[in-house]
Amino acid sequence: MKIYYGTTAVAKMLGVCPKTVAAWFDAKQIVGHRLPSGARRMHIDDVKAFAQAKNIPIAISTIDEPSKELSAD
Repeated sequence: MKIYYGTTAVAKMLGVCPKTVAAWFDAKQIVGHRLPSGARRMHIDDVKAFAQAKNIPIAISTIDEPSKELSAD
């Protein structure tokens, strides 16, 4: 089972607003999944890879509990 974070949690990690994360997600710059409700979910490894590629520091102390646990096929 992989643990995924929502847009708000990822925004907090990266020090940006949730709309910025949503734009990156929609532009396929951050890998993730959409739930049937339309909510975005991103795995922490994908967030870290994106942040490293863009030279954005991750505020590890701000990482909250994941918003959803999803089974990855």
